[in-house]
Amino acid sequence: FPHLLSDLRKLKQLDEFQKTTTEEKRAESNREKWYSWLEKYRSCILNRVATAAESKEYDGDGAFGRMASSMDTHNPKYILRNYMLQDAIARAETHDYSGVEALLQLVRDPYAQEPAKNVQDLMPKELLEKFGKRPPKEATKICVT
Repeated sequence: FPHLLSDLRKLKQLDEFQKTTTEEKRAESNREKWYSWLEKYRSCILNRVATAAESKEYDGDGAFGRMASSMDTHNPKYILRNYMLQDAIARAETHDYSGVEALLQLVRDPYAQEPAKNVQDLMPKELLEKFGKRPPKEATKICVT
C-alpha cells in the first residue's frame, strides 16, 4: 500500500511536468507563428512600397500616409473595453452619467481619429487619449459583471 501512494504521487508529478512541457511548447510554437506572421507582414509592406516606387506612384512619405489612412479607416481607434466601462460605471454610481454618454458616442463612431465635440465636452482629454491607446496592464484584472 505505501508503494501505491508513492506511485500515485510520482504520477501526479509526471502529469504536472508533462503539462508544463506542453504549455512551454505551445508558447514557443505561438511565438514562432507570431514572428513568422510579422515577417510576412513586413515583406508585404515592403513589396507595396517597392511596387509603388517602380510604377512612379511612390511619393516618399505620401505612400506611407495613404497606407496609414487606409489602416485607420479599417481599424477602429476606440474599442469598448472593461476598464472603460468600469470608469463609466463608477461615475454613474455618483449620478454622473456623462461617462456613459461619452462611451455611447465613442462606440457610435469608433473609427473617428478625433471624437465628436460633444464627447470631448463630456470626457476629460486625458481619458479620451487613454481610451484611444492599448489598455493599461492593470485593466486586465477588471471584470465587469
